[in-house]
Amino acid sequence: MATSITTTADLRKGLSDQWRWNTDKIDAGVLAQLHASGFLPEVWVPDERTERLRRLVARRNQVVRHRTRVKNEVHGILQAHLVPKCPHADLFNRRGRAWLER
Repeated sequence: MATSITTTADLRKGLSDQWRWNTDKIDAGVLAQLHASGFLPEVWVPDERTERLRRLVARRNQVVRHRTRVKNEVHGILQAHLVPKCPHADLFNRRGRAWLER
């Protein structure tokens, strides 16, 4: 039974031709030797709080991209219907929406 787990980066990146005939058994042996000699670079695994923050930032990014797509679509629809450009700085602020209602 293992007492600890070590997570590492993929050492084979860019070396796929040299590692073509490897099997899991060979890989396990190489990894064990590298770990025993201290040459196995460890990867930092984020804690739960950091993972939550990453998911939150990723979700916010999705929402912002979606909002941008919707705004661009509204601008495209107005342009296709030959509605003149909004005289205000932003079509989606209070004054811009009031201008749209007219």
